[in-house]
Amino acid sequence: MDALNSKSGQSLIELLIAIGIAGIFISGATLSVDVALRSTTQNKQAQPASQLAQELLDAVVVAARANWQGNIANPPIVLGAPYVITAAGASAAGTEFKDLNGLRYTRSFAVADVSPVDSSKKSITVTVTWPVGASLGTVTLARIVTRNQNAVFRQTDWSGGSGQFGVFNDATKFDTQSGEIKITDGGSIYLNGFSAP
Repeated sequence: MDALNSKSGQSLIELLIAIGIAGIFISGATLSVDVALRSTTQNKQAQPASQLAQELLDAVVVAARANWQGNIANPPIVLGAPYVITAAGASAAGTEFKDLNGLRYTRSFAVADVSPVDSSKKSITVTVTWPVGASLGTVTLARIVTRNQNAVFRQTDWSGGSGQFGVFNDATKFDTQSGEIKITDGGSIYLNGFSAP
């Protein structure tokens, strides 16, 4: 009879050990499912943030090409400060808010010098944030923007004009007072002393 009681006690201990092991596996599986669900939610929130960041970065590139000096290079641009692109395509200080899928996304861009300092290049960093519980989710995109179009002087009228010495007063007229340039009625320009081809 003692042998029988001894075996039933072992079965009870084996059952308790099995329940404990099963509990450990179930809690581990529950944590894995929780992490997977959180990851899916964060990805759903990060996707619109990435699209908003890319949209602003593209707008900054367009604004830089349209007006490098006014939108990217010169004051009032403060390096590192947050800016947005207005509906008119100009840069303005501040941040903007976009409400998507029940979340409020905040976005802006910052301008920084490129090292070594090169006035024809700027580093643009776009940042989009949104609330994730008690903290913030963040997406950041960066790009080097290069000034590739310089319109320093454009001559459109070769008929001549006075007062064009030194700094040009009228960029649509060309100074012929030096006598070194010959302008024909047909609109051709030659250096004096050289014959027309």
